[in-house]
Amino acid sequence: MFRLQNIAGFTLLCVLLCALPCPSAFAGEYDAPRLRPDSPKAWSELVYSYYQSISSMHASFEQIITHKESGIEEQRTGELFFRKPFLARWVSDEPYPELLLADREFLWQYLPEEKLAFKYKVADIDGQSAFLTVITGQAPLAEKFKITPADENEGVQALRLLPYTPSTNLVEASIWVDTDTGIILRLIFTDFYGNLNDIAFTNQEPNIHIAPEVFIFQPPPGVTVEDHSRP
Repeated sequence: MFRLQNIAGFTLLCVLLCALPCPSAFAGEYDAPRLRPDSPKAWSELVYSYYQSISSMHASFEQIITHKESGIEEQRTGELFFRKPFLARWVSDEPYPELLLADREFLWQYLPEEKLAFKYKVADIDGQSAFLTVITGQAPLAEKFKITPADENEGVQALRLLPYTPSTNLVEASIWVDTDTGIILRLIFTDFYGNLNDIAFTNQEPNIHIAPEVFIFQPPPGVTVEDHSRP
């Protein structure tokens, strides 16, 4: 089954994952006193500054996808590798094995249990172009999203994001950031149909060396490839 929703989650994740450095990795680097952001623009700038501060990252994640119509929840765990400007590898483990890999020009989705692989042009993914301007450092969140601060609890601030250009895959999102650092701890996005994608991160490792082959995908023998990257 082609899980377009998870591609949308991967896309949104790539917008924000550069803002996920491990706090201990930067101990001492951000010791200067900071004023707590007091406006949507200030929150955007805080997250954006951390987004720009790292060049690569590895993280573990826990994900829950909730289908509104059926109420069914899919729970999965996995790991993420990322390197600027836009190389990303998202690996979901059991019970829903899946690989999503972006290599600047193309996006691959591989479903090993179904022996299927899908290939797309990154620029053709719904809503992708706006996200790319954020992840590559060309635009802060506030340029692409209306930001509304929501609840704060024990040093974690929720921010509601409404895209200025909504798409089928993304009509609303929320992120939770550390109020002192701007580190993103969790995100939830909602698609046009009301389905929810909830992703929480652990074990973030910023600025690590990642071998080039991590971002290469070759379909295994016997896998059917549906190539949607051609005109």
